[in-house]
Amino acid sequence: MEGRLGSLDFFCDSYAWQGSLDEARPYLVVGVSSLSERVADAATIPAEVWGSTLFDDQERILAILQQRRIALSQYFQNNGHAAAMARLSTHYSRSATAADALGGVGLYLFLRELLASWDERKDELCARLADVARRVFSSDEVLVSFTGPRADLDAFWAAGGSLGLSPAGDAAAHRLELPAPKAQDEAFLIASNVSYVGEGAAPSAADAFGPGNWAVASRALSFDYLWNEVRVKGGAYGVGFRRTTSGLPQFWSYRDPAVTPSIARYESSADWLRSWDASRTELEGYVVSCVAAHDNPVKPRQLARRQDGLDLSGRPEGWRAELRGQVLGTTQETLRSMATCLDGLEERRSLCVFGPQEQVEGSGLTFDQVIDLRDAAVENEAAEG
Repeated sequence: MEGRLGSLDFFCDSYAWQGSLDEARPYLVVGVSSLSERVADAATIPAEVWGSTLFDDQERILAILQQRRIALSQYFQNNGHAAAMARLSTHYSRSATAADALGGVGLYLFLRELLASWDERKDELCARLADVARRVFSSDEVLVSFTGPRADLDAFWAAGGSLGLSPAGDAAAHRLELPAPKAQDEAFLIASNVSYVGEGAAPSAADAFGPGNWAVASRALSFDYLWNEVRVKGGAYGVGFRRTTSGLPQFWSYRDPAVTPSIARYESSADWLRSWDASRTELEGYVVSCVAAHDNPVKPRQLARRQDGLDLSGRPEGWRAELRGQVLGTTQETLRSMATCLDGLEERRSLCVFGPQEQVEGSGLTFDQVIDLRDAAVENEAAEG
Protein backbone atom coordinates (compact mmCIF):
# COMPACT_ATOMS: atom_id res chain seq x y z
CA MET A 1 0.00 0.00 0.00
CA GLU A 2 2.71 2.48 0.94
CA GLY A 3 4.92 1.64 -2.03
CA ARG A 4 2.26 1.55 -4.73
CA LEU A 5 -0.58 3.87 -3.69
CA GLY A 6 -0.84 7.50 -2.74
CA SER A 7 -3.56 6.72 -0.19
CA LEU A 8 -6.08 4.06 0.75
CA ASP A 9 -8.85 4.79 3.24
CA PHE A 10 -12.02 3.05 4.36
CA PHE A 11 -14.57 5.31 6.02
CA CYS A 12 -18.29 6.06 6.31
CA ASP A 13 -20.35 8.99 5.07
CA SER A 14 -24.04 9.79 5.42
CA TYR A 15 -26.08 11.80 2.91
CA ALA A 16 -29.62 13.12 2.64
CA TRP A 17 -31.43 13.69 -0.64
CA GLN A 18 -31.46 17.45 -1.30
CA GLY A 19 -30.97 18.16 2.39
CA SER A 20 -34.05 16.28 3.57
CA LEU A 21 -34.18 15.96 7.36
CA ASP A 22 -36.17 12.72 7.19
CA GLU A 23 -33.77 10.67 5.07
CA ALA A 24 -30.45 8.97 5.71
CA ARG A 25 -28.18 7.45 3.08
CA PRO A 26 -25.09 6.05 4.81
CA TYR A 27 -22.27 4.78 2.60
CA LEU A 28 -19.12 2.82 3.29
CA VAL A 29 -16.51 4.57 1.16
CA VAL A 30 -13.23 3.19 -0.14
CA GLY A 31 -10.99 6.07 -1.19
CA VAL A 32 -7.84 5.30 -3.18
CA SER A 33 -5.37 7.39 -5.16
CA SER A 34 -2.33 6.49 -7.26
CA LEU A 35 -0.04 7.66 -10.02
CA SER A 36 -1.06 6.78 -13.58
CA GLU A 37 1.53 4.02 -13.80
CA ARG A 38 0.06 2.43 -10.67
CA VAL A 39 -3.62 2.60 -11.62
CA ALA A 40 -3.81 -1.20 -11.83
CA ASP A 41 -2.80 -1.35 -8.16
CA ALA A 42 -5.60 1.14 -7.36
CA ALA A 43 -8.03 -1.41 -8.78
CA THR A 44 -6.59 -4.57 -7.23
CA ILE A 45 -5.14 -3.72 -3.80
CA PRO A 46 -8.43 -2.43 -2.30
CA ALA A 47 -10.16 -5.53 -3.64
CA GLU A 48 -7.53 -7.67 -1.94
CA VAL A 49 -8.21 -5.89 1.34
CA TRP A 50 -12.00 -6.26 1.29
CA GLY A 51 -11.86 -9.73 -0.23
CA SER A 52 -9.30 -11.42 2.02
CA THR A 53 -9.31 -9.65 5.39
CA LEU A 54 -9.95 -12.04 8.28
CA PHE A 55 -11.67 -10.82 11.42
CA ASP A 56 -10.17 -13.36 13.80
CA ASP A 57 -7.25 -11.51 15.40
CA GLN A 58 -9.09 -10.42 18.54
CA GLU A 59 -6.11 -8.75 20.18
CA ARG A 60 -5.49 -6.55 17.15
CA ILE A 61 -9.19 -5.68 16.85
CA LEU A 62 -9.21 -4.77 20.55
CA ALA A 63 -6.20 -2.47 20.09
CA ILE A 64 -7.81 -0.74 17.09
CA LEU A 65 -11.07 -0.16 18.97
CA GLN A 66 -9.23 1.16 22.02
CA GLN A 67 -7.31 3.59 19.81
CA ARG A 68 -10.57 4.72 18.21
CA ARG A 69 -12.14 5.31 21.60
CA ILE A 70 -9.16 7.37 22.77
CA ALA A 71 -9.19 9.42 19.57
CA LEU A 72 -12.88 10.22 20.05
CA SER A 73 -12.32 11.21 23.67
CA GLN A 74 -9.54 13.59 22.64
CA TYR A 75 -11.72 14.93 19.82
CA PHE A 76 -14.46 15.86 22.31
CA GLN A 77 -11.93 17.67 24.51
CA ASN A 78 -10.12 19.54 21.74
CA ASN A 79 -12.88 20.07 19.17
CA GLY A 80 -16.00 20.09 21.27
CA HIS A 81 -17.54 22.85 19.14
CA ALA A 82 -17.53 20.59 16.06
CA ALA A 83 -18.84 17.68 18.12
CA ALA A 84 -21.61 19.90 19.50
CA MET A 85 -22.68 20.99 15.99
CA ALA A 86 -22.78 17.40 14.78
CA ARG A 87 -24.76 16.29 17.81
CA LEU A 88 -27.18 19.24 17.49
CA SER A 89 -27.99 18.09 13.98
CA THR A 90 -29.09 14.68 15.31
CA HIS A 91 -31.93 16.48 17.11
CA TYR A 92 -33.57 17.14 13.74
CA SER A 93 -31.91 15.01 11.03
CA ARG A 94 -31.92 11.25 10.41
CA SER A 95 -28.78 11.54 8.28
CA ALA A 96 -26.97 13.22 11.16
CA THR A 97 -28.20 10.45 13.47
CA ALA A 98 -26.58 7.89 11.18
CA ALA A 99 -23.35 9.90 11.07
CA ASP A 100 -23.34 10.12 14.88
CA ALA A 101 -23.60 6.35 15.18
CA LEU A 102 -20.75 5.96 12.70
CA GLY A 103 -18.34 8.50 14.17
CA GLY A 104 -19.73 10.70 16.93
CA VAL A 105 -21.03 10.45 20.47
CA GLY A 106 -23.14 7.46 19.48
CA LEU A 107 -20.06 5.54 18.36
CA TYR A 108 -18.12 6.50 21.49
CA LEU A 109 -20.87 5.23 23.80
CA PHE A 110 -21.13 2.02 21.76
CA LEU A 111 -17.37 1.44 21.95
CA ARG A 112 -17.27 2.14 25.67
CA GLU A 113 -20.00 -0.41 26.34
CA LEU A 114 -18.45 -2.93 23.97
CA LEU A 115 -14.98 -2.68 25.47
CA ALA A 116 -16.34 -2.88 29.02
CA SER A 117 -17.69 -6.36 28.21
CA TRP A 118 -15.02 -7.36 25.69
CA ASP A 119 -14.41 -10.91 26.93
CA GLU A 120 -18.11 -11.73 26.74
CA ARG A 121 -18.70 -10.13 23.33
CA LYS A 122 -15.48 -10.56 21.35
CA ASP A 123 -16.41 -13.85 19.68
CA GLU A 124 -19.81 -12.55 18.60
CA LEU A 125 -18.22 -9.31 17.36
CA CYS A 126 -15.70 -11.09 15.12
CA ALA A 127 -18.47 -13.19 13.58
CA ARG A 128 -20.62 -10.12 13.05
CA LEU A 129 -17.79 -8.16 11.41
CA ALA A 130 -17.22 -10.97 8.91
CA ASP A 131 -20.94 -11.11 8.17
CA VAL A 132 -21.18 -7.35 7.66
CA ALA A 133 -18.19 -7.40 5.32
CA ARG A 134 -19.81 -10.13 3.21
CA ARG A 135 -23.03 -8.14 2.89
CA VAL A 136 -21.47 -4.71 2.32
CA PHE A 137 -18.79 -5.66 -0.20
CA SER A 138 -21.09 -6.92 -2.92
CA SER A 139 -21.87 -5.80 -6.46
CA ASP A 140 -25.55 -5.10 -5.74
CA GLU A 141 -25.26 -1.36 -5.22
CA VAL A 142 -21.60 -0.52 -5.69
CA LEU A 143 -20.84 2.90 -7.15
CA VAL A 144 -17.42 3.68 -8.63
CA SER A 145 -16.33 7.30 -9.01
CA PHE A 146 -13.13 7.72 -11.04
CA THR A 147 -11.18 10.95 -11.51
CA GLY A 148 -8.35 10.85 -14.03
CA PRO A 149 -7.51 10.49 -17.73
CA ARG A 150 -9.69 8.27 -19.93
CA ALA A 151 -6.75 5.97 -20.61
CA ASP A 152 -6.29 5.43 -16.87
CA LEU A 153 -9.99 4.62 -16.48
CA ASP A 154 -9.73 1.96 -19.18
CA ALA A 155 -6.63 0.53 -17.47
CA PHE A 156 -8.46 0.54 -14.12
CA TRP A 157 -11.31 -1.61 -15.43
CA ALA A 158 -8.97 -3.86 -17.41
CA ALA A 159 -7.09 -4.67 -14.22
CA GLY A 160 -10.02 -4.60 -11.81
CA GLY A 161 -12.68 -6.45 -13.77
CA SER A 162 -15.55 -7.08 -11.35
CA LEU A 163 -13.38 -5.81 -8.45
CA GLY A 164 -13.82 -9.19 -6.83
CA LEU A 165 -17.45 -8.40 -6.04
CA SER A 166 -20.42 -10.69 -6.56
CA PRO A 167 -24.15 -10.23 -5.88
CA ALA A 168 -25.22 -10.65 -2.28
CA GLY A 169 -28.88 -11.23 -3.09
CA ASP A 170 -31.23 -11.04 -0.10
CA ALA A 171 -28.25 -10.56 2.23
CA ALA A 172 -27.88 -7.00 0.89
CA ALA A 173 -31.44 -5.95 1.75
CA HIS A 174 -31.79 -2.57 3.43
CA ARG A 175 -32.31 -3.03 7.15
CA LEU A 176 -31.35 0.37 8.52
CA GLU A 177 -33.51 1.47 11.42
CA LEU A 178 -32.97 4.89 12.98
CA PRO A 179 -34.88 6.51 15.82
CA ALA A 180 -36.91 9.58 14.98
CA PRO A 181 -34.92 12.76 15.71
CA LYS A 182 -35.80 14.38 19.02
CA ALA A 183 -35.01 17.95 19.95
CA GLN A 184 -33.64 18.06 23.51
CA ASP A 185 -31.11 19.80 25.72
CA GLU A 186 -28.00 17.69 26.19
CA ALA A 187 -24.81 18.10 28.19
CA PHE A 188 -21.72 15.93 27.86
CA LEU A 189 -19.17 16.01 30.66
CA ILE A 190 -15.55 16.03 29.47
CA ALA A 191 -12.18 16.27 31.22
CA SER A 192 -11.64 19.96 30.54
CA ASN A 193 -11.77 23.32 32.30
CA VAL A 194 -13.59 25.06 29.42
CA SER A 195 -16.86 24.44 27.60
CA TYR A 196 -18.12 24.24 24.05
CA VAL A 197 -21.64 25.65 23.90
CA GLY A 198 -23.94 24.81 20.99
CA GLU A 199 -27.49 25.98 20.36
CA GLY A 200 -29.71 25.20 17.39
CA ALA A 201 -33.26 24.95 16.17
CA ALA A 202 -35.43 23.41 13.50
CA PRO A 203 -35.80 25.24 10.18
CA SER A 204 -37.90 28.39 10.48
CA ALA A 205 -41.14 28.65 8.51
CA ALA A 206 -40.03 32.17 7.60
CA ASP A 207 -36.79 30.97 6.03
CA ALA A 208 -37.13 31.35 2.26
CA PHE A 209 -33.51 32.36 1.78
CA GLY A 210 -30.79 30.42 0.01
CA PRO A 211 -27.59 28.93 1.41
CA GLY A 212 -25.64 31.66 -0.37
CA ASN A 213 -27.55 34.40 1.45
CA TRP A 214 -26.93 32.61 4.72
CA ALA A 215 -23.21 32.34 3.99
CA VAL A 216 -23.01 36.14 4.05
CA ALA A 217 -25.23 36.41 7.13
CA SER A 218 -23.11 33.80 8.91
CA ARG A 219 -19.93 35.78 8.35
CA ALA A 220 -21.55 38.99 9.55
CA LEU A 221 -22.91 37.35 12.68
CA SER A 222 -19.72 35.39 13.39
CA PHE A 223 -17.13 38.11 12.80
CA ASP A 224 -19.07 41.13 14.03
CA TYR A 225 -21.79 40.52 16.61
CA LEU A 226 -20.75 37.16 18.07
CA TRP A 227 -17.04 37.98 17.97
CA ASN A 228 -17.56 41.09 20.08
CA GLU A 229 -20.17 39.62 22.41
CA VAL A 230 -18.97 36.07 23.02
CA ARG A 231 -15.25 36.26 22.36
CA VAL A 232 -14.28 39.80 23.42
CA LYS A 233 -16.79 40.29 26.24
CA GLY A 234 -17.44 36.65 27.15
CA GLY A 235 -13.84 35.42 26.98
CA ALA A 236 -14.39 32.44 24.68
CA TYR A 237 -11.50 31.55 22.37
CA GLY A 238 -13.81 31.36 19.36
CA VAL A 239 -17.44 31.58 18.30
CA GLY A 240 -19.56 31.24 15.19
CA PHE A 241 -22.89 30.74 13.50
CA ARG A 242 -23.94 28.60 10.57
CA ARG A 243 -27.14 27.67 8.82
CA THR A 244 -26.86 24.20 7.32
CA THR A 245 -28.03 23.38 3.80
CA SER A 246 -30.91 21.54 5.50
CA GLY A 247 -32.03 24.83 7.04
CA LEU A 248 -30.82 24.30 10.61
CA PRO A 249 -29.54 27.46 12.38
CA GLN A 250 -26.68 26.66 14.76
CA PHE A 251 -24.46 28.66 17.13
CA TRP A 252 -21.24 27.45 18.74
CA SER A 253 -18.49 28.66 21.05
CA TYR A 254 -14.95 27.34 21.41
CA ARG A 255 -13.17 26.99 24.76
CA ASP A 256 -15.80 29.04 26.54
CA PRO A 257 -15.35 29.93 30.24
CA ALA A 258 -19.12 29.94 30.82
CA VAL A 259 -22.32 28.47 29.40
CA THR A 260 -25.39 30.61 30.09
CA PRO A 261 -24.00 34.03 29.01
CA SER A 262 -23.17 32.73 25.53
CA ILE A 263 -26.66 31.28 25.10
CA ALA A 264 -28.22 34.63 26.01
CA ARG A 265 -26.05 36.32 23.38
CA TYR A 266 -26.97 33.78 20.73
CA GLU A 267 -30.63 34.53 21.36
CA SER A 268 -30.12 38.26 20.81
CA SER A 269 -28.72 37.69 17.32
CA ALA A 270 -32.03 38.41 15.60
CA ASP A 271 -32.25 41.88 17.14
CA TRP A 272 -28.68 42.69 16.10
CA LEU A 273 -29.13 41.45 12.54
CA ARG A 274 -32.40 43.34 12.15
CA SER A 275 -30.75 46.62 13.10
CA TRP A 276 -27.33 46.01 11.52
CA ASP A 277 -26.18 49.12 9.69
CA ALA A 278 -23.10 48.11 7.75
CA SER A 279 -21.12 50.37 5.47
CA ARG A 280 -20.89 49.45 1.81
CA THR A 281 -17.24 48.48 2.26
CA GLU A 282 -18.05 46.23 5.22
CA LEU A 283 -20.84 44.39 3.42
CA GLU A 284 -18.77 43.99 0.26
CA GLY A 285 -15.95 42.56 2.36
CA TYR A 286 -18.20 39.78 3.63
CA VAL A 287 -19.52 39.07 0.13
CA VAL A 288 -16.01 38.94 -1.36
CA SER A 289 -14.76 36.63 1.39
CA CYS A 290 -17.72 34.28 0.80
CA VAL A 291 -17.04 34.18 -2.95
CA ALA A 292 -13.33 33.60 -2.30
CA ALA A 293 -14.14 30.63 -0.07
CA HIS A 294 -16.65 29.32 -2.60
CA ASP A 295 -14.16 29.56 -5.49
CA ASN A 296 -11.16 28.38 -3.50
CA PRO A 297 -9.08 25.99 -5.68
CA VAL A 298 -9.04 22.41 -4.44
CA LYS A 299 -7.00 19.34 -5.27
CA PRO A 300 -8.46 16.79 -7.71
CA ARG A 301 -9.20 14.36 -4.88
CA GLN A 302 -11.13 17.02 -2.96
CA LEU A 303 -12.98 18.10 -6.07
CA ALA A 304 -13.98 14.50 -6.77
CA ARG A 305 -15.27 14.06 -3.22
CA ARG A 306 -17.27 17.27 -3.51
CA GLN A 307 -18.80 16.14 -6.79
CA ASP A 308 -19.61 12.74 -5.33
CA GLY A 309 -21.38 14.43 -2.41
CA LEU A 310 -23.42 16.66 -4.71
CA ASP A 311 -24.45 13.66 -6.80
CA LEU A 312 -25.34 11.45 -3.82
CA SER A 313 -27.32 14.33 -2.28
CA GLY A 314 -29.33 14.89 -5.46
CA ARG A 315 -28.10 18.41 -6.09
CA PRO A 316 -28.90 19.57 -9.64
CA GLU A 317 -26.28 20.63 -12.13
CA GLY A 318 -25.39 24.28 -11.57
CA TRP A 319 -26.30 24.19 -7.87
CA ARG A 320 -22.98 25.68 -6.78
CA ALA A 321 -23.30 28.42 -9.40
CA GLU A 322 -26.73 29.19 -7.98
CA LEU A 323 -25.22 29.53 -4.49
CA ARG A 324 -22.59 31.88 -5.85
CA GLY A 325 -25.29 34.01 -7.39
CA GLN A 326 -27.12 34.16 -4.07
CA VAL A 327 -23.97 35.41 -2.35
CA LEU A 328 -23.46 38.16 -4.93
CA GLY A 329 -27.10 39.16 -4.73
CA THR A 330 -27.19 39.57 -0.93
CA THR A 331 -27.97 43.15 0.16
CA GLN A 332 -28.32 44.97 3.44
CA GLU A 333 -32.09 44.64 3.17
CA THR A 334 -31.76 40.90 2.57
CA LEU A 335 -29.76 40.45 5.75
CA ARG A 336 -32.13 42.51 7.86
CA SER A 337 -35.14 40.56 6.64
CA MET A 338 -33.38 37.29 7.53
CA ALA A 339 -33.52 38.24 11.21
CA THR A 340 -37.10 36.96 11.32
CA CYS A 341 -35.77 33.43 10.88
CA LEU A 342 -33.90 33.74 14.20
CA ASP A 343 -36.77 35.24 16.20
CA GLY A 344 -38.04 33.29 19.20
CA LEU A 345 -34.95 31.12 19.36
CA GLU A 346 -35.23 30.76 23.14
CA GLU A 347 -38.67 29.12 22.74
CA ARG A 348 -37.78 26.55 20.07
CA ARG A 349 -34.12 25.87 20.72
CA SER A 350 -32.18 22.80 21.65
CA LEU A 351 -28.82 22.86 23.41
CA CYS A 352 -25.69 20.75 23.25
CA VAL A 353 -22.87 21.51 25.67
CA PHE A 354 -19.54 19.75 26.04
CA GLY A 355 -17.85 20.91 29.23
CA PRO A 356 -16.66 20.24 32.77
CA GLN A 357 -19.14 19.14 35.39
CA GLU A 358 -18.71 22.35 37.39
CA GLN A 359 -19.75 24.59 34.49
CA VAL A 360 -22.65 22.37 33.45
CA GLU A 361 -24.05 22.22 36.98
CA GLY A 362 -23.35 25.91 37.59
CA SER A 363 -25.15 27.01 34.43
CA GLY A 364 -28.55 26.90 36.11
CA LEU A 365 -29.94 25.06 33.05
CA THR A 366 -32.09 21.94 33.21
CA PHE A 367 -30.86 19.41 30.68
CA ASP A 368 -32.94 16.53 29.40
CA GLN A 369 -29.89 14.33 29.73
CA VAL A 370 -26.38 14.70 31.09
CA ILE A 371 -23.92 12.07 29.87
CA ASP A 372 -20.51 11.60 31.41
CA LEU A 373 -17.92 11.07 28.68
CA ARG A 374 -15.02 11.16 31.11
CA ASP A 375 -13.26 7.84 31.26
CA ALA A 376 -10.31 7.26 33.56
CA ALA A 377 -9.12 4.36 31.42
CA VAL A 378 -9.14 6.54 28.30
CA GLU A 379 -7.31 9.37 30.03
CA ASN A 380 -4.67 6.99 31.40
CA GLU A 381 -4.17 5.35 28.01
CA ALA A 382 -3.86 8.76 26.33
CA ALA A 383 -1.31 9.91 28.91
CA GLU A 384 0.73 6.75 28.49
CA GLY A 385 0.52 7.06 24.70
